[in-house]
Amino acid sequence: MRKLDRYILTEFAGPFIFGIGVFFVLLAGISTISQALQMIVRENIPVGVVLQYSALRTPMMLLLTVPMAAMFASLMCYARLSGDGELAAMRAGGASVATIGQPIILASLGLMLLTTYMGHTFAPDSNGRARELVGSFRQQSRRAEQLVVRIPQHGNLQRLIYINGVDAIARVISGVLIIEFRNGAPWETFAAEKGYPEGKFWVLQNVQHSIITPQGPREEKLAQLRFDLGRDISEFERLRLDTDELNTAALRQELNMAERGPNADPGRAIAMQIEIAGRWSVPWGVVGCALVGIVLGIRPQRTSRGVALGISLVVILIYYLVMHTMSIVAEQGHISPVVCAWMPNGVLFLIGIIGLVSHDV
Repeated sequence: MRKLDRYILTEFAGPFIFGIGVFFVLLAGISTISQALQMIVRENIPVGVVLQYSALRTPMMLLLTVPMAAMFASLMCYARLSGDGELAAMRAGGASVATIGQPIILASLGLMLLTTYMGHTFAPDSNGRARELVGSFRQQSRRAEQLVVRIPQHGNLQRLIYINGVDAIARVISGVLIIEFRNGAPWETFAAEKGYPEGKFWVLQNVQHSIITPQGPREEKLAQLRFDLGRDISEFERLRLDTDELNTAALRQELNMAERGPNADPGRAIAMQIEIAGRWSVPWGVVGCALVGIVLGIRPQRTSRGVALGISLVVILIYYLVMHTMSIVAEQGHISPVVCAWMPNGVLFLIGIIGLVSHDV
């Protein structure tokens, strides 16, 4: 590594750590602290449990702070070099702006790889453990918690599945009610005492079967009934988790189920596609934010920490606003979720590359 690269990385490291701390405190103050106080005061959840919950939610918040910190640090680094005349001296020595920015770009690529790994595995798993921890103190045990599956989640209703309890250890579901819909109206129901998996089917026991006919409901009792619910016991467990509480492997399994089979749900499939695409695209926002920070920092003027923080917050706010807007567009099915997920990054990279090239011309 060249001495110049080490010098620039040293100038970058301090503001980056400072930015992580400041932005993390801001996010924690906005979301985590208020949520923790509600748990303690309104739900009487022990303080120790709330602290564990907050700690488990930390990885996901850190992922959100890295792009902000990268922009702030690169802006501060190059603003300091520019304000003190060091940037002009480097360029007079034959170094281009792209060459001077190279160590920060490489550092942001390393941060991108780290956040990609965390976003696909560690952070969602940690979110899931946090949910389970608090859920046990909300008297919503796995054995007693009711589960409702709507197929599809949006649009014309085709099937509703109510499950009163899921026992993952015994591999039994209890209090099962299945309602089949035709043209938006219920026409067939299955009410079972319990069920257990057998191959790709579920064996429902003590079933009350009803069909609504023009002559009125027709009912029958069945000792057993094999029914394809489209999920095994572990997959029913996953339905309790939000998309940010499932690792990418589990998300892909959910996507496969939503795209085909008895529980095909195009709306849920799009939601899974948006989440997966976002986990690949958002980490690249670290590189894009670093590029924009370099472009803003190499202006021939001195920038204070307060101004740099303000600029970083404004740019990040616009970035996340565009990202969420594109997610809504993707949910409508007008544009591919992949295109929508990468569009905000494309804007950042375009601004950064054009800015670097223009300063070298």
